[in-house]
Formats: sequence, structure tokens, C-alpha cells
Amino acid sequence: MNVWRVDDPTLYDDTHVDTHVTIRHLFESHHLVVVWFGFVPGQGLRDHHTSSHALIQCISGAIRVESMGEAVELTTGMSVVIEPHVRHALYAMERAVVQLSMTPHPSQHSLLEALRLSTGPGTSAEPRP
Repeated sequence: MNVWRVDDPTLYDDTHVDTHVTIRHLFESHHLVVVWFGFVPGQGLRDHHTSSHALIQCISGAIRVESMGEAVELTTGMSVVIEPHVRHALYAMERAVVQLSMTPHPSQHSLLEALRLSTGPGTSAEPRP
């Protein structure tokens, strides 16, 4: 069993405010990735997207999430889900810990696409024409 604490001072790097976000990979399987990001004010993740559903949870502090022309401030205990392939960015308004859960693991999409397989409802894992 692994245990992580939000008040762990090594989650934050005050020395590289503009460039260095602390990242902790907590769990990884074929179906799920869980990562903690430790931010100090001004740090963030620039506009990006993933092929997985992304559950962004503000564990402590406050962040701003921007997506599709909208912005929302998440504070401790708040969450947002970003659909696959939707561009989004997030920025720390104050010292914050953010938990990112992605399902399924992004590599699963890449593998299925590379093999040209479909595993959606009502389909089998056979090559597509």
C-alpha cells in the first residue's frame, strides 16, 4: 500500500515557478492513470488534450481550468471531467494539489488505433476494414 499526503512539502517546487510543476505518478494500469500535480501560484499546464476521459480534482488550493472558451475556478474538493480530445489548460491561482485520473490509460487508445481494432459496445476486437 502506498500513501501520499497533500501536506507533503516535496509536492511543491518554489524555485522554478515558471517552468517546473511537481508530478507524482500514484497509480498506473491498462485502465487507469492517477497523477498528482503540485503547483505554486503562476504554474500551470498549457493548452493540451488527451485521448482519455480526464477527471481533474482539486485536492487542495485553487486552480483555474480553461476549456472551449470557458473558465472555471476549482477550489478544494471540486472536480471537473474533460471529455476525450477536448483541449484544456489549467493554472494555479494559489498553492494547489491536483489529482488527475485518466481512463482508460491513453496508451490503450494508441494501441487500438495502431492495430485498427474496435472494442466499442456491440463490436468485437477484429480488425476494421
